[in-house]
Amino acid sequence: YDALTTAQQTFSSSSGIGGVAAPYTTSVVGFTQDIIAAQGAAAANAANLDAGQSVALSTAQGRFAKSAGVNVDEEMSNLIALQTAYSANARVLTAARDMLDTLLRI
Repeated sequence: YDALTTAQQTFSSSSGIGGVAAPYTTSVVGFTQDIIAAQGAAAANAANLDAGQSVALSTAQGRFAKSAGVNVDEEMSNLIALQTAYSANARVLTAARDMLDTLLRI
């Protein structure tokens, strides 16, 4: 047991610890602790990135909803303006019809 836990071992750089030029040398216990620490740091980094992306996503969704959503007050205002224009055009056509009828009666 002591030989396994205290003896220095060289670990491959594919483990994610150490580099290609300098392989990682430590005991099995030290390697295990470093792997756990590296995985914990990677998980914390991923959680931070996820939180940042969640904020960006919610901001983008909010902007989309604001631009794509229907503003009822604005639409009602547009309908009232169209109704007023239609009413005015109807009065013009009624006046034109009355004038034409008057001319035809002469």
